[in-house]
Amino acid sequence: MAWRHRAVNFHVTAFGRHRGRLDARWDDLLAPYLHGTYLSFETDLRPERLAEAFPPRTLARSRTLKKRYDPDGLFRDNFLITPDTASRTTP
Repeated sequence: MAWRHRAVNFHVTAFGRHRGRLDARWDDLLAPYLHGTYLSFETDLRPERLAEAFPPRTLARSRTLKKRYDPDGLFRDNFLITPDTASRTTP
């Protein structure tokens, strides 16, 4: 598994009815104090979340594999890892 933050002591998850407001509050209040993300629990699909979840070499390898085995983006749910260096969340 390519999860980057294996040495952390805890994981924080927040749930709410209004995702946009929750994401904004998360960025304002908690993001300065926390680092990393586990994409299986993430609802904020901004492309920069990929860089928070994967070390640069792991993300680059994932992009290489994506280009080789899934260039058309069949596996795109949750977070789409594009085969190039530009990130996007929709095909």
